[in-house]
Amino acid sequence: MKNLLVLLAIIVQTQAFSSEIVLLGPKATCESKADIKKSQRNGVYRVKSEEIRELENTIEISIAVELLTCAKMGDEYQFIIDNNHMSATYSEMGALSRQMMTVTRTDIKKSIIFFNDDSKILGDIQLDEAYGEQRITVEIMKNAASVNRFPRSISKGEFYIDLALKRMTKYSTPEGVIGPMRHITRGYRIFFDL
Repeated sequence: MKNLLVLLAIIVQTQAFSSEIVLLGPKATCESKADIKKSQRNGVYRVKSEEIRELENTIEISIAVELLTCAKMGDEYQFIIDNNHMSATYSEMGALSRQMMTVTRTDIKKSIIFFNDDSKILGDIQLDEAYGEQRITVEIMKNAASVNRFPRSISKGEFYIDLALKRMTKYSTPEGVIGPMRHITRGYRIFFDL
């Protein structure tokens, strides 16, 4: 599911922005019971829109983030906003017992990180655990943005910033607790002109 959204940035410019639902890097799907379990285990997110504002020496980037889960609604599978995105419970085969057991995933902390092509973190904005939809803003130095050298996307903008979902997670089972572990889910690139 790929949507191409055209957004008006505050600097009176128009940019194309690709919106995919992301699950641990690759595009997430919501077409079966297995997809429900994957979304409960790993968490799913989508960046819906962006606004870029050029300041004197910095760039202000504001994005809308949706934290989602896959659910069966009637006869259809679909992504829905997950206002309880910090935890989920699902069944899985136990590594030791080889029997089905209940697993509880608890995200201790969840944030969006912004980084450039040198993988230098330019911003780390913590997400509010109470909301499945939220808008966050980061301010970065102009010279920290990456220069767009991709021939197929040169028309999208002269510069870009990548972003990812970062979370600290623990998994509780009758066999014990695993974690906390850090997960970083890459998935979005924001192109813009200055």
